[in-house]
Amino acid sequence: MQFFYEATVVSETSATFSNISRISKLRALGRSAGVLDGLQAVGKVANYAALGVVAGKVLYNQEVKPSDILDGVIGGAAFIPGWGWGVAGLYFIGDLATKSITGESIGQHLNDYYGDKAIVSWK
Repeated sequence: MQFFYEATVVSETSATFSNISRISKLRALGRSAGVLDGLQAVGKVANYAALGVVAGKVLYNQEVKPSDILDGVIGGAAFIPGWGWGVAGLYFIGDLATKSITGESIGQHLNDYYGDKAIVSWK
């Protein structure tokens, strides 16, 4: 993330108070951009971990269920800046709401709809 700033040079050795104030604001923005970069990195690590859990579940159970595909697609979308984050965030909120209301997650409802059968199994 880059910030551009137009400055008027008063002289080589002096600056006006308004320029100092603007520079302070830019430094604050730079620090907050660093925080946002850090949060983005944490989000990516968490997303890799979530996809790892899905892959581990598939390998452990030796089958792929509809919920696994849904989790993989949403996990993949979460890597796409902008709309992908929105889709993943809405899914996460919707999943929490569904689980709190019905007692089952969206993935569990999807598995139930397909008779809790595996799409692919190598047991």
